[in-house]
Amino acid sequence: MDITILIEKTNESDNLKLADVKLCHKECKGGRIESKREGRLISNDLIFCCRRCHTECKVLKENENEIVSQIMKTSLDGEERKITVEKDGKNDFIVSLLPMDPSSHEITAVPEDQTLSLDLSDE
Repeated sequence: MDITILIEKTNESDNLKLADVKLCHKECKGGRIESKREGRLISNDLIFCCRRCHTECKVLKENENEIVSQIMKTSLDGEERKITVEKDGKNDFIVSLLPMDPSSHEITAVPEDQTLSLDLSDE
């Protein structure tokens, strides 16, 4: 399974960091993608995880700088890129990086913090 990450620059700094871009998961209509470490050590692999559908992909520590660099380049120049990452320790798969177009209607889902859950039980 491949994944598409939509990238929106949130800060106009010349020295962009991963925290300065918003990452969304296109396949689940805009679930926010967060980065986290596998374990608590900075030397561990980086994981990108969708908060909505929990799809995740692992970026091995030795590939992290190159992949984060590709994300930053996409946020700056708006060019589509494809990168290969490790999914679950066994399989590699393709991650497409696309700039998010705020005028498009690709993201139609309600933001996660504005969702409502209903209990339809008989009680």
